[in-house]
Amino acid sequence: MQVTKFLIQWKKSSVESWEIGMVQNMSVDIPRPTAVVENLEPVTNYNVQLFASDGFGLSFPSETLTVWTLPEAPSGEPLKVTAVSVGPTAIVVKWEPPELAKQHGEILGYQITATIQSYAMGDSSKKRNVTTVVDQKWELRAELKDLVPNSQYKITVKAYNSAGMGPASPSLYIQTPEGGMQHKKNHTAY
Repeated sequence: MQVTKFLIQWKKSSVESWEIGMVQNMSVDIPRPTAVVENLEPVTNYNVQLFASDGFGLSFPSETLTVWTLPEAPSGEPLKVTAVSVGPTAIVVKWEPPELAKQHGEILGYQITATIQSYAMGDSSKKRNVTTVVDQKWELRAELKDLVPNSQYKITVKAYNSAGMGPASPSLYIQTPEGGMQHKKNHTAY
């Protein structure tokens, strides 16, 4: 008998059964015996089998091949971002990691950005935007320093993994106090 096509079958390695409904199938014609399996989840183990077809039935499956998909940049933003001014030139920002299903790999760190929105009259020469990178996945806070007193800042936080940077958290606005004032004011974005 002559092989007329191949059937590729795959499933997540965590699924025990090769039964119908638990696997995905793709038919590949002989003239072009290559295939690209798409829409797989990142950083996931898959088992793959190959069958030959002669038009009358399928062969026994090939040996099972286990493959690991690569990570993708996070698709979720950091959660529960809060900020507190700790002086006229500093803000402490805290957050929680993105949802686990949206991390698409191990989170390696975070980028925190403070963009000045408005500043005290006559202080435009002191306009300072600050970006801080926290290269630790477990560090969920950062102190942003060297800010302009009596100015409003927009704060965003992004998570990154080995594949790239994820989306920014919702913007959070915070006012630094005037110079000499030492009060704390909390702000939260969800």
